[in-house]
This record gives sequence, structure tokens and C-alpha cells, in this order.
Amino acid sequence: MDTQKLIVDKITEVLDSTDKNQSAELKKLIDQCRHIFVAGAGRSKLVSSFLAMRLVHCGYNVSMVGEIVTPALKEGDLYIVISGSGGTKTLTSYPRNCKI
Repeated sequence: MDTQKLIVDKITEVLDSTDKNQSAELKKLIDQCRHIFVAGAGRSKLVSSFLAMRLVHCGYNVSMVGEIVTPALKEGDLYIVISGSGGTKTLTSYPRNCKI
């Protein structure tokens, strides 16, 4: 199978299975928050960096989790985790332990 077709088919599959209301809800959360924090590990960190960069280009206040200059998470902030598995402990434990 052609690699380009495989990639396009996979993207189409993901987009077709995504609830369109979820993207509208995410946009609403992004617009309402004070500061956006984006986190990822491994390959997902690369994807999270792409998202953070695009959000900055759109004028949002964004920080990557784990960088030395990242400020503290505060009430009214949005924490976005990008994870292929959904179970990376270093990423999923922080929101549960945060005392905001």
C-alpha cells in the first residue's frame, strides 16, 4: 500500500470517529481559560509541542509542562495532556494531585 494513502486513510479514520461537539467544547475551554498548559511524553510530546506552538501563533498564553520556565498551574488554567496510551503516569497523576 502507498505510504501517503495509508497516512491519509488513518487521518480520515480518526477525523470520522471524532465527535464534532468535542472540538467545539475544546475551543470553548481554550477561549475561557487564563493560561494553557500542554503536556506529552515520547512521541506525544512532539505532538503536544506542535499544538502549543499553534496555540501561541493564534495568540493564546501557552506553556509546555516540564520546561524550566513553566509557571505554576493556577485556578482558571487549562491542562491539556496528549497521550497515545492515555495512561502515562507522569502525565495523568499531576491533575489528580493538584490542589487547585
